[in-house]
Amino acid sequence: MGGSHYHGNDVSTSIYNYDNSTNTTTSMMTEEDDTEFVAVPLTNTQRVIVIVVHFILFVIGAVSILAFLCKYDTLRQRIWCPYLLLMGLIFLQIAGAFEISNHYYEGNWELAGFPSDLINGSFYFFNFGGTYLLALGMRKKGVPIFRLPLLFRYCYCGGGTGTGTDSEGDRSCGWLAVINSLLDLMAMLFDLILVVGFFITGPIYLAVGRGDAVGSLSGFAALAGIATLFRLWQNLGPNYGTLFGGLLWYIMIICGIVFLSVYMETGYEWIHAVIGSFFVLSLIPFTVGILYATEEVVETDVEDSVSNNNNNSNTNDNDNSDVEDGNEKDIESASSVELTHKILEN
Repeated sequence: MGGSHYHGNDVSTSIYNYDNSTNTTTSMMTEEDDTEFVAVPLTNTQRVIVIVVHFILFVIGAVSILAFLCKYDTLRQRIWCPYLLLMGLIFLQIAGAFEISNHYYEGNWELAGFPSDLINGSFYFFNFGGTYLLALGMRKKGVPIFRLPLLFRYCYCGGGTGTGTDSEGDRSCGWLAVINSLLDLMAMLFDLILVVGFFITGPIYLAVGRGDAVGSLSGFAALAGIATLFRLWQNLGPNYGTLFGGLLWYIMIICGIVFLSVYMETGYEWIHAVIGSFFVLSLIPFTVGILYATEEVVETDVEDSVSNNNNNSNTNDNDNSDVEDGNEKDIESASSVELTHKILEN
């Protein structure tokens, strides 16, 4: 099945069937499909490198889970569901086990010629499912998936409504609340898409097979990746460590997708080692982000500044009006920043 798999030592070209409609390798030759995908097989040395890259996942995954346990108390205070985050890490380990089995029994560690079967389908489920769970688990603590938009909950700037009867500061803050309310609504839809994506991964694979499933499921995974980037940065920090972890994690995922496209165009099987390296090693910056998780700081600096300035102004009546104007500007500025950050955290 899946064409002729090459298991020799030289690098001569081996031929696999290629499906024009999906740009992926298929497992059976049909009369309609006479286009062939030319794949350059692995040498023995390259095959060893590919095997090592796949097994490193378990070492890095064990360290990631250890980091989770070390920061468990902090994670409980900062994120929506640490359990889902842990399950996401475990799902990725299970996906790695299925992928190794798939490579060993089907393609001799090469990508070309894979059929759609239970082992490959299980890899898809745990790999994409783990990605969705990471994004959902790191939602901001105390923010339910189904909630009123920010417009109906905001209580900043004295409850401005944005109408013509409000002051200039109230109108500005009111319009900001409207905009952020729309973004908050998008965030709710965003999370709903991730939940739906988790449950439809298996049925999509069963219905359309390996070749067609990878395109649609990758769209869901891209959304989950964006959510994971911002939530790792904001909900565990924000600090330089969580920013580094989230940003580098996402960059490595994108690089893995890019090199997968390069493989689809060229057929060089050694690129499999590069693809695997980016996906596996992306857990390292993710783990760094977890280790840099910090306790949430209660934002009382602005309120304390207002109180202190007002107390000091009692000794100097001439400066009282200037202090109050400065305090109002500080409150409006802090409110704007908090509203903007809330969208990234949700």
